[in-house]
Amino acid sequence: MTNAFGVSPEELRSHASKLDALSDQLKTALDAANQVTMGTEAYGVICSFFVPIVQAVSQPGVDALSTASESMTDQAGNVKDTAQTYESGDEANADSFSGWEV
Repeated sequence: MTNAFGVSPEELRSHASKLDALSDQLKTALDAANQVTMGTEAYGVICSFFVPIVQAVSQPGVDALSTASESMTDQAGNVKDTAQTYESGDEANADSFSGWEV
């Protein structure tokens, strides 16, 4: 015999809303990072060699924020889908017993 477990679709939806909130925070951070990215003329002609060095260090961080934001949004959607799957399955199982008298 297998061990039983229970899943609460409402708790999954609550968790998904927290993931959505985290995604929003990551998007805000990404927007801020994109706004402070240096242009190629940020240090003038004499120090122009410095810009690619700074961009080489900062761009991976911007890319990581973008990936994290997209991943968090995807995970929130996956958790919502999982909640719906459990709920639909439970309703279908309950419907199969409707009309039975105990």
